[in-house]
Amino acid sequence: MTYLLTEVADRERLANQARAISLGTWAASIALIAFALVPSIRSNAIARAVLIFASCGMTAVSRATAGNLATHDRVLQDFRDISDNQRQQLIYEALAPKQLMKSAEAPIAAELPAPLPVHNLSRTISQTLKSTVMLGAPRAGKGYAIARAVQQLPANVDLWLIDPKDDPNESYYWSRIPIRQRARFDVTTLEPDAVTAKVTGLFEQFLLAPSSADRPKLLIVDECSPGLSKGMTPKAYKAFMGRLSTICSVGPSKGKFVWIMAQASTVEDLAMTSGNKASFRLCAVGHAQRTERSWYSSLKRSMQIELPAAVLTGYIQMIDGEWGYAAPFEVTRQPNEPEDSHRAEAHREPSLSQQSREVLSYFSSRRKEHVSLRQLTQASFARREGLTSQRSMMAALAPLLDAEKITETEDGDYLLNKTVL
Repeated sequence: MTYLLTEVADRERLANQARAISLGTWAASIALIAFALVPSIRSNAIARAVLIFASCGMTAVSRATAGNLATHDRVLQDFRDISDNQRQQLIYEALAPKQLMKSAEAPIAAELPAPLPVHNLSRTISQTLKSTVMLGAPRAGKGYAIARAVQQLPANVDLWLIDPKDDPNESYYWSRIPIRQRARFDVTTLEPDAVTAKVTGLFEQFLLAPSSADRPKLLIVDECSPGLSKGMTPKAYKAFMGRLSTICSVGPSKGKFVWIMAQASTVEDLAMTSGNKASFRLCAVGHAQRTERSWYSSLKRSMQIELPAAVLTGYIQMIDGEWGYAAPFEVTRQPNEPEDSHRAEAHREPSLSQQSREVLSYFSSRRKEHVSLRQLTQASFARREGLTSQRSMMAALAPLLDAEKITETEDGDYLLNKTVL
């Protein structure tokens, strides 16, 4: 972050210079035109032509300088648009010394590096809902970490998903997200215009969906880079990332949040600037043996974060500038495990509330019948259990959906799962 204040100061200085040059050359061009109209000059064709050509040159210089001024002003506006707290944090990080100053007379004691903490990244990002960018090295487990975080989110969070990989082995990651609120597709099989249409279509639905501090909504974008950055048209991708950054700047007050996952090792690969980068919580996931050191070096250049110690082993994670060991987990199945062992937790018998048991009993009496959310709230058991609002009914349905006892159809209705029949 040490470059931040210098960059802002340089931009302001260059902007002031460009403003002065633009105004000065514009005034000079007007003066030359006025001088060319003086009667004594008008009669001299050569002098008049020289003055007019000089005026045109001054005008061209003024216009070019005005373009540079607009560029500087846009960069400065990015810095001004972030909140005061975020700006103060960036300034503090830029000014914070790497070591505390000590008295010249006091002896400098040799200190051992502090041991790295043990992170549970999934629990950390689920406990405090905030827009997050997670950069992960290939096969480092970033998708698994996000999936575990989704499972730990409160039931009142409205979940949305854009997944350009559509990996069938990761389908169970998103079982909690309603089908109509997912855009899953294989980006390698579609044209850029088709990818853009799918992404923007679901994104517009996400923006129009109601949200509040009590009922926040969260959009998860899996494999933003290289998935979407290569699959969408460049103009559409840049516009999409710009709108995501806007949500992260103003979203918390309106209950809108975004989680972005990418294999990129720098936030610049996501078309993010240093200004809107401050709106996100920054995380990274790697593996000490499997991840190349160049990935960490690139991450350091992007975030100005020191590399983790070379003696690290296993999974390591970074959140808000702090490296640590990851809570132990294994993404791949063991050879002696059954094919569907990764679903074991999802199929474990859940502990259901009285309201959820009543909902399950209602569906059991109707077997293969599709039921809408409105029909559920109007049923007799709903009045008896106080589930007449759609929000309370969704809270009772959530554990049944997580346990796959109830499934949601593409039309938004609910149906008893075939495995329960």
